[in-house]
Amino acid sequence: MKTREKKSRLFEDKSISLTKKIFLKTIVEALSGGSPAAKIQGSLEEVRSVSEALASTREFHNVLNDPKATLSSVTAALEKKQESASEFERIHGISWPL
Repeated sequence: MKTREKKSRLFEDKSISLTKKIFLKTIVEALSGGSPAAKIQGSLEEVRSVSEALASTREFHNVLNDPKATLSSVTAALEKKQESASEFERIHGISWPL
């Protein structure tokens, strides 16, 4: 199944709320370097947690795709992503979707 087909099915899923669909689409677009579908608003702590989770997820993805990456660089990027995901969950009460 192609990635585009998976994305289309995700956004057609009736069990996912419109807010969550917009949030997921914004994350996917931000990670792919595109223009986000929505502007993230909230307290400084809330916005920072989203920003840090996005940045660490992007960095982890970049390290995984780097042919020169080492086990230690991948592990370090994964640990940073997990830390920011935990902080996101602590602040927002929901799991980081990626």
